[in-house]
Amino acid sequence: MKHTNYPSQIRSLTGTALTLVLLTLRAAGADPLDTWILRNPLPTPNNLQCVAYLNGRFLAGGDYDTIVSSPDGIHWSLCNTGTNSTQGTYNPYTSVKSITYGNGVFVAAHADLDFFTSSDATNWIRHPVGYTGEFFAACFGGGQFVGCSGSGAILSSPDGTNWTQRASAAGFELIGVVFGNGKYVAVGGAFPGGGVSMTSTNGINWQKLGLAIADPLFDVIYANGMFVAVGEGATILTSPDGNTWYPRASGVENTLGFGSVGYWNGQFIIPYGNGEYVVPKNGFLSSPDGIHWSTPRSFGQNFENSYGATFNPHAVTGGNGLFVAVGDGGTILTSPDLTTWTNRTFWPSGGYSHLGGLAYGSGVYVGVLESTPYFLVSGDGLRWESVPVPVEGTTSDGTQYYSSASGPIAYGNGLFVAGGPNRITTSPDGISWTSRLGVPYNQNWGGAGGSCIIYVDGFFVTGDVDLSQDGINWTHVSSPILTGLAHGNGQFVGVGGDPNCTGWPCGSSISTSPDGTNWTRLDGFPFIAGVAYGNGQFVAVTGNPGVPGPAGYILISSDGISWPLPGGIKLDFGTGNTQESVGGITFGDGGFLAWGGANSGQYLFSSADGVTWTRHQWTAGPLPNGITYLNGSFWAYGNSSRILECRTVPLLAGIQPLLSGASQLAVRGVNGRINSVETSTDLTHWAPLGNVTLTNGIGQFMDLSATNSSRRFYRAVAE
Repeated sequence: MKHTNYPSQIRSLTGTALTLVLLTLRAAGADPLDTWILRNPLPTPNNLQCVAYLNGRFLAGGDYDTIVSSPDGIHWSLCNTGTNSTQGTYNPYTSVKSITYGNGVFVAAHADLDFFTSSDATNWIRHPVGYTGEFFAACFGGGQFVGCSGSGAILSSPDGTNWTQRASAAGFELIGVVFGNGKYVAVGGAFPGGGVSMTSTNGINWQKLGLAIADPLFDVIYANGMFVAVGEGATILTSPDGNTWYPRASGVENTLGFGSVGYWNGQFIIPYGNGEYVVPKNGFLSSPDGIHWSTPRSFGQNFENSYGATFNPHAVTGGNGLFVAVGDGGTILTSPDLTTWTNRTFWPSGGYSHLGGLAYGSGVYVGVLESTPYFLVSGDGLRWESVPVPVEGTTSDGTQYYSSASGPIAYGNGLFVAGGPNRITTSPDGISWTSRLGVPYNQNWGGAGGSCIIYVDGFFVTGDVDLSQDGINWTHVSSPILTGLAHGNGQFVGVGGDPNCTGWPCGSSISTSPDGTNWTRLDGFPFIAGVAYGNGQFVAVTGNPGVPGPAGYILISSDGISWPLPGGIKLDFGTGNTQESVGGITFGDGGFLAWGGANSGQYLFSSADGVTWTRHQWTAGPLPNGITYLNGSFWAYGNSSRILECRTVPLLAGIQPLLSGASQLAVRGVNGRINSVETSTDLTHWAPLGNVTLTNGIGQFMDLSATNSSRRFYRAVAE
């Protein structure tokens, strides 16, 4: 999956110019920790609230500022809204509610009191408007955009950026708006108060129409010479002119709420979800004229979304030979005929579960899906698939049951080792797994960031302090239970450690061991969220919700044995913050990385020495369950099978001019990744030369066209 270019440092064939250019560009570049790319699931795990076919392209919008785009309805990509578009728990104040197009501009109505605009449907700019109430809808017609809000306000704009309030349906929410037959029509309502409609011929002067219906309206469209509005109580209304409305029989229970209506290829479509007394429970109605409606129709098989629930649709549209339906969990379905539906989103089996651990070895990434019979596996970190765990047995009625892993995973000695309830599961390749029953591993101690299985010095150590040289034969060591482990300078350090604790979280001690067998416990510490080793020292960080003691304090030890109590070094969450918590800490790429949150936001904290820390705003969704450093990149993982990679910028390790006039370049980066090499003569206009695949983190590229240039710059662009 290609994303916006993330170029490497730039090299030139002229040494003096190279030094100046390189220093200037690197100083101006963004911090790599600010760039996290969603790798799974794709294109999004978020609820999608709307979909439209505009200017030859499908666009769908949803929760947490999500916008996804497709040229054909089949292949979808996540757009750049500049905000947190990889979250996934519903929040109405950061949802894209509708998308429209006009005057060469795409405009998205956003529930957080603003609009997004884009000229290419890929990169979006946010424009705060300054009015109260969520913006539910926008349309284009008569040379202008018109939007409506939850406060009843109606606004207009010539460009989607500058908005002027024109009218208000005081006491009512306005939720849908459309332009048709030379007229603007907005609909909405209130509880109590019923439905309402407002009309205008110029978008400036509006007339309010009280409708004799008890339920509010949620959407309106104009198609096939008719306005069609839908709403609560299975309400369907039609109008030839936007002024006179006629109720139409839906034929379904009036407890259903119709949130949207679409039209394409001679068919009106109303999707619905969570029907109590209708079959199917989640389906749609269709009509050729908006007046006579079908009996409830099915989307086919029980498509599961990100949360493992049956597809709950929110909107349907059509174009390019396909109907497209979108709904909860980022699910996107397509159909050529409203009969046969195909799922276009990628959710591996078990993909709605939380990820409790991530490891890399033998050229394979493996993620552990908690409490499911699946692992997630990828050869490149970009495309993931589910792999079943072993069948453990069969019940009396013939049902098979499986040995599920709980989270911690490590790789060593040619073997992946994952922890589970009273078992260890192993695999040489991430595909074929064997359950090792009887291992005294306690599933309640997955550890912060899934870090409670590590492989060092030729053997595995778990948080329950079980030892194994081969990952198959295990020995239990009597010791405090550990929620985090690190190793360095010939010393194991574990945090946690109350052997009498039966709940979560526990931990007020640091335990040390020179060999993994004999442990010494140090008490008297506040709760410690995690520990890591790097640059010749151990660094631990305190803090977790619900546990007495300060959060975000740093403890440093050079030998792992002598630990000062938390003192003056503390992570800075900003002024006036409360409810501070820290999720964990790891080490990679020459520095420490901790993650945590407070009432004002979510953050990463980076440091090379454990003393001086830099705060980074985390905008990639909910804080991850864990962060780890694998194969040259930081990886974050967490709820709903989310996997994100902190993009590693490839390095041009050197340029060698050849006698033939050609140039040979060395590219360093993530092992197994494809990087494109580009060239420029002015650092502004870049042209692709070709691709290079990295083996063992390095690749060679030959530029034969360099013989025709007296000077050129190069850069590598990551996949």
